[in-house]
Amino acid sequence: MSLFGDDPACGIATENNGDDFYTPPEVLDRLSPIALDPCWAPASLVKAKKTYDFRQGQDGLQLSWRIDPADGIVFANVPFSETAAWLIKAANEAFRWQIVVAVLCPAVAGDGPWGAIVWPVKPLVGFTKHRLSFIRPDGQREVKGRGHALILLGPDDACATVAAGIGSDLFNWVRIVEF
Repeated sequence: MSLFGDDPACGIATENNGDDFYTPPEVLDRLSPIALDPCWAPASLVKAKKTYDFRQGQDGLQLSWRIDPADGIVFANVPFSETAAWLIKAANEAFRWQIVVAVLCPAVAGDGPWGAIVWPVKPLVGFTKHRLSFIRPDGQREVKGRGHALILLGPDDACATVAAGIGSDLFNWVRIVEF
Protein backbone atom coordinates (compact mmCIF):
# COMPACT_ATOMS: atom_id res chain seq x y z
CA MET A 1 0.00 0.00 0.00
CA SER A 2 1.39 3.42 -0.96
CA LEU A 3 0.29 6.98 -0.41
CA PHE A 4 2.19 8.43 -3.34
CA GLY A 5 2.58 5.63 -5.87
CA ASP A 6 5.47 3.29 -6.44
CA ASP A 7 7.97 5.80 -7.82
CA PRO A 8 9.49 7.59 -4.82
CA ALA A 9 10.69 10.49 -6.94
CA CYS A 10 7.32 11.18 -8.61
CA GLY A 11 9.10 13.52 -11.01
CA ILE A 12 9.84 16.16 -8.39
CA ALA A 13 13.25 17.73 -8.93
CA THR A 14 15.19 19.35 -6.12
CA GLU A 15 18.27 21.53 -6.07
CA ASN A 16 21.67 19.89 -5.52
CA ASN A 17 23.49 21.94 -2.91
CA GLY A 18 25.83 19.35 -1.37
CA ASP A 19 24.77 16.26 0.52
CA ASP A 20 27.75 15.40 2.70
CA PHE A 21 26.67 17.15 5.88
CA TYR A 22 25.98 15.01 8.94
CA THR A 23 23.48 15.41 11.75
CA PRO A 24 24.85 17.33 14.73
CA PRO A 25 25.17 15.38 17.99
CA GLU A 26 22.82 17.73 19.85
CA VAL A 27 20.01 16.41 17.62
CA LEU A 28 21.14 12.77 17.55
CA ASP A 29 21.48 12.55 21.33
CA ARG A 30 17.72 13.06 21.61
CA LEU A 31 16.70 10.50 19.00
CA SER A 32 17.79 7.22 20.48
CA PRO A 33 17.15 4.50 19.93
CA ILE A 34 17.48 4.58 16.16
CA ALA A 35 16.58 1.25 14.60
CA LEU A 36 17.39 2.20 10.99
CA ASP A 37 19.16 4.95 9.10
CA PRO A 38 18.24 4.37 5.43
CA CYS A 39 20.62 7.01 4.04
CA TRP A 40 23.65 6.46 6.25
CA ALA A 41 27.21 7.40 5.32
CA PRO A 42 30.49 6.19 6.85
CA ALA A 43 31.31 9.60 8.38
CA SER A 44 27.84 9.87 9.95
CA LEU A 45 27.53 10.15 13.71
CA VAL A 46 24.27 8.15 13.65
CA LYS A 47 24.44 5.00 15.75
CA ALA A 48 21.63 2.91 14.30
CA LYS A 49 20.96 -0.77 14.82
CA LYS A 50 20.78 -1.12 11.01
CA THR A 51 22.01 1.16 8.23
CA TYR A 52 21.74 1.36 4.46
CA ASP A 53 24.77 2.75 2.63
CA PHE A 54 24.36 3.38 -1.10
CA ARG A 55 28.15 3.11 -1.44
CA GLN A 56 27.65 -0.57 -0.59
CA GLY A 57 24.78 -0.99 -3.06
CA GLN A 58 22.07 -0.45 -0.42
CA ASP A 59 19.65 2.09 -1.89
CA GLY A 60 17.41 3.31 0.93
CA LEU A 61 14.89 4.61 -1.59
CA GLN A 62 14.38 1.07 -2.90
CA LEU A 63 14.78 -1.08 0.24
CA SER A 64 12.10 -1.64 2.87
CA TRP A 65 12.26 0.40 6.07
CA ARG A 66 10.26 -2.15 8.04
CA ILE A 67 11.50 -2.29 11.63
CA ASP A 68 10.22 -3.57 14.93
CA PRO A 69 8.91 -0.44 16.68
CA ALA A 70 10.31 -1.82 19.95
CA ASP A 71 13.79 -1.31 18.44
CA GLY A 72 13.27 2.44 17.99
CA ILE A 73 12.58 4.73 15.06
CA VAL A 74 13.77 5.21 11.51
CA PHE A 75 15.89 8.35 11.24
CA ALA A 76 17.02 9.97 8.00
CA ASN A 77 19.04 13.13 7.52
CA VAL A 78 18.08 13.13 3.88
CA PRO A 79 20.29 14.18 0.99
CA PHE A 80 19.14 17.75 0.37
CA SER A 81 19.48 17.17 -3.39
CA GLU A 82 16.74 14.51 -3.16
CA THR A 83 14.57 15.77 -0.32
CA ALA A 84 11.27 15.21 -2.13
CA ALA A 85 12.04 11.60 -3.03
CA TRP A 86 13.08 10.79 0.55
CA LEU A 87 10.00 12.46 2.04
CA ILE A 88 7.73 10.48 -0.24
CA LYS A 89 9.51 7.25 0.72
CA ALA A 90 9.34 8.18 4.43
CA ALA A 91 5.60 8.91 4.30
CA ASN A 92 4.93 5.66 2.43
CA GLU A 93 7.01 3.55 4.82
CA ALA A 94 5.54 5.14 7.97
CA PHE A 95 2.05 4.53 6.63
CA ARG A 96 2.76 1.01 5.33
CA TRP A 97 4.45 -0.33 8.49
CA GLN A 98 2.86 1.93 11.15
CA ILE A 99 6.29 3.01 12.38
CA VAL A 100 7.78 6.36 13.36
CA VAL A 101 10.01 7.88 10.73
CA ALA A 102 11.92 11.05 11.65
CA VAL A 103 13.23 13.04 8.68
CA LEU A 104 15.62 15.96 9.10
CA CYS A 105 15.44 18.22 6.08
CA PRO A 106 15.51 21.87 4.98
CA ALA A 107 12.68 23.88 6.53
CA VAL A 108 9.42 22.92 4.88
CA ALA A 109 7.63 25.77 3.18
CA GLY A 110 3.90 25.12 3.22
CA ASP A 111 3.53 26.20 -0.39
CA GLY A 112 6.66 24.41 -1.68
CA PRO A 113 7.07 20.85 -2.95
CA TRP A 114 7.97 19.43 0.47
CA GLY A 115 4.86 20.88 2.07
CA ALA A 116 2.70 19.33 -0.64
CA ILE A 117 4.26 15.95 0.17
CA VAL A 118 4.05 15.91 3.96
CA TRP A 119 1.12 18.16 4.90
CA PRO A 120 -1.57 15.73 3.64
CA VAL A 121 -0.39 13.00 6.04
CA LYS A 122 -0.69 15.40 9.01
CA PRO A 123 2.81 14.99 10.49
CA LEU A 124 4.22 16.36 13.71
CA VAL A 125 6.85 18.89 12.61
CA GLY A 126 9.61 20.41 14.69
CA PHE A 127 10.97 23.60 13.18
CA THR A 128 14.45 24.47 14.44
CA LYS A 129 14.63 27.46 16.76
CA HIS A 130 18.05 28.35 15.34
CA ARG A 131 20.12 27.30 12.34
CA LEU A 132 21.79 23.94 12.85
CA SER A 133 25.54 23.53 12.60
CA PHE A 134 26.06 20.31 10.63
CA ILE A 135 29.21 18.20 10.60
CA ARG A 136 31.19 18.23 7.34
CA PRO A 137 33.12 15.15 6.15
CA ASP A 138 36.34 16.74 7.48
CA GLY A 139 34.77 16.93 10.96
CA GLN A 140 34.36 20.70 10.97
CA ARG A 141 30.99 22.30 11.62
CA GLU A 142 29.11 24.40 9.10
CA VAL A 143 25.76 26.12 9.29
CA LYS A 144 23.75 24.76 6.38
CA GLY A 145 20.64 26.38 5.00
CA ARG A 146 18.23 28.89 6.48
CA GLY A 147 16.44 26.54 8.82
CA HIS A 148 15.48 22.92 9.18
CA ALA A 149 12.58 20.77 10.15
CA LEU A 150 12.41 17.42 11.90
CA ILE A 151 9.33 15.78 10.45
CA LEU A 152 7.80 12.91 12.44
CA LEU A 153 5.64 10.61 10.37
CA GLY A 154 3.68 7.65 11.70
CA PRO A 155 1.12 6.88 14.40
CA ASP A 156 0.10 10.06 16.26
CA ASP A 157 0.71 8.78 19.77
CA ALA A 158 4.12 7.32 18.91
CA CYS A 159 5.19 10.55 17.18
CA ALA A 160 4.07 12.58 20.21
CA THR A 161 6.16 10.33 22.46
CA VAL A 162 9.23 10.83 20.25
CA ALA A 163 8.71 14.62 20.17
CA ALA A 164 8.36 14.72 23.98
CA GLY A 165 11.66 12.87 24.30
CA ILE A 166 13.37 15.33 21.95
CA GLY A 167 12.02 18.30 23.88
CA SER A 168 11.25 21.86 22.87
CA ASP A 169 14.55 23.66 23.38
CA LEU A 170 15.81 22.91 19.83
CA PHE A 171 12.48 22.64 18.00
CA ASN A 172 9.10 24.37 17.91
CA TRP A 173 6.62 21.50 17.49
CA VAL A 174 3.52 21.86 15.32
CA ARG A 175 0.91 19.23 14.45
CA ILE A 176 -0.28 19.72 10.89
CA VAL A 177 -4.03 19.13 11.03
CA GLU A 178 -5.34 20.65 7.80
CA PHE A 179 -4.05 20.87 4.29
